[in-house]
Order: sequence, then structure tokens, then C-alpha cells
Amino acid sequence: MATGRAGLVWGRSTYAGGQRHAAQWAGDPNCTYEDLASTLRGGLSMGATGHTFWSHAIGGFHGQPTAELFVRWAQFGLLSPLSRMHGTTTRLPWDYGDAALAAFLDAVRLRYRLLPYIYSAAVEAAETGQPIMRALALEYPHDPALATLDLEYLFGSDLLVAPIYDSTGRRAVVFPPGKWVDFWTHEVIVGPRTCEVRVALDRVPLFVRADALLPTVEPVERLTDAPWDPVVFDAYLLERGRTTLRDTDGKTDVSAALEESTLRVELSGAKRRVGLRVFPLAQRTAGPAERSGAWVESVLLNSEPLTRVQSLTLGDHSPTGWLLQPDGTVLAQLAALD
Repeated sequence: MATGRAGLVWGRSTYAGGQRHAAQWAGDPNCTYEDLASTLRGGLSMGATGHTFWSHAIGGFHGQPTAELFVRWAQFGLLSPLSRMHGTTTRLPWDYGDAALAAFLDAVRLRYRLLPYIYSAAVEAAETGQPIMRALALEYPHDPALATLDLEYLFGSDLLVAPIYDSTGRRAVVFPPGKWVDFWTHEVIVGPRTCEVRVALDRVPLFVRADALLPTVEPVERLTDAPWDPVVFDAYLLERGRTTLRDTDGKTDVSAALEESTLRVELSGAKRRVGLRVFPLAQRTAGPAERSGAWVESVLLNSEPLTRVQSLTLGDHSPTGWLLQPDGTVLAQLAALD
């Protein structure tokens, strides 16, 4: 090939055995909320039949989406395995007005921030067949209450996405068993439970599995094949969590645990320097002392104390150490010893 790299076969239809092909998309839906919902249902069916990489025409194909529909479809499409804008009319985001452009860019930046997480889920999908975008019935096969849910999904193992699929800006979200954290407010929701949520145009209902460690990067304008660097793990800790980052330089294992006022972190694998951001979750930070950041008094990395510093910027060249921000967020720059 001209680029010297592997290509991508992206087909628009498939059949039994078509799972051997890398990627599919959903054909040509109309520019309506009804077709947005139908496209989501189709994607979950694709995942359930062994197609791990799938996408759709953001905004719909036939017709002209409203600015609101364009944004809502983009929020769904940018939290899909692959993202593509395509249609019979313009899909240039600046053609839909300033508010729509701003909301679209927020959705793009969110996807780019989550790229290490998405890439890790893609490697898992290639190795195991577990789709990146998966119906709740796949994750909870013995829970009849989740068997028929077709308008929300898990994106990877730790993100619950509930796209807005009509013009009301609100919807019911069914939370599976366990604890979930609102991505935007850090409120903890205990499942199983159904909640009515309302969000502004610039937000999609998005929830993180409690104790998840999400690998993130700062959004960039262009991507290369180089490993993500620097990587910051966003931790939604109530007790303890762990994750494995997959990258072109190999595997990196990170775990973190809260033991009273001590944060214990373990780092091993390909990446020797990473950042960690531990959010003060609403359920845990009930008292004034916790809200001021006093809930963590020491940080251990691979059983060794980490120095508390007065200032810290997460990045690959920052010195190691940890810091409490005024809102209670813990920042830590980690470097594993050889």
C-alpha cells in the first residue's frame, strides 16, 4: 500500500460470515429522530452477532437534519466504535449555527480525550469478539430486566451511554446493578434503578462504572501511530479499581485503592510515567473536611510514599509527586522504578 500501513475494509452491508471483515456501517437512514433510534438498535444487533467495529452516518443520510438532531446524532456517533459524517446534504458542523458547532466540538473533544480507552476496548474486541458498543444484555445475560433495553449501551466495559433520541432533551436511563458515576456532575447512582434525566444540548447522558480508571489524553488536532503520551488515568474511586491500557508500545497495568486516608497505586508495564486524577465523588464527599480535600493524606506508588508537592501539572516531564486541588481532586504524577 502507498502508506506502508494496513488498510481498512469498511463495508455497507454484510451477511453470515461477514464478521471476518474489519468494519461495517449502517446504510442510509433518514434524518429523523426515529431513524437515530433505529440506527442505535441496529448497532446493538450488529454487536450481538459478532461485528465488533461498526458505525453509521452521523446526522442521517437522506434529507437535512435540524441543528438539534445533528448534534444529538453526533453525540451518539462520536461514542460509537467508528465515527463518520455522511449524507445527501451538508454535514459540515459550522453550517448548523454557532451553538451546534460548539456542542459538536465538545463531542469531538470528548472522543479524542477518550481515545486511549477506546483503543484499549478495540484491542479487546479484536482478541475476544466482545464488541466495543455492546447491549446491556451482553454484559448482564442473566438479568431479565436488561434483556430488551435497546436505546442505551455500554461503550467499552466502563462507560454507560444513553443518547437523546427525541427533541425533548430528556429520557429515562436504566442503571444496571452496581454503582455508577455521572460523568458531568460526579453524582453516584446506585443500581438497579431507573432515572429520568434531562441534559442541555451540549451534553449526552454519560455514566462511568464506579471504581473505573479511564485512560485519557489531551485532545490533539492530528493523530499518529505513536503511543499515547502523556496518558492520564481518570479515577472514579469508591474503593478500588484496576485497568489495563493497550497501546502500540504494549500493556500498562494500573490499580488504585482507597484505604481510609491513603491512596495506594500500582503501576507496571510498558509506560513508566503516567498521570492520575482521582475525583472526589459526591457519595464519598459528604462532609466539609472531605469537600476541602482532606480525605486523602498520603499516596503510595508501588508501596513507596509519593512526595506531596505545592504545584503539579500532569505531563510526561513533570516531576513525580501528588497534590490536592481546592475541589478535592487528587492529582498524582507517577513514575515506576526500573
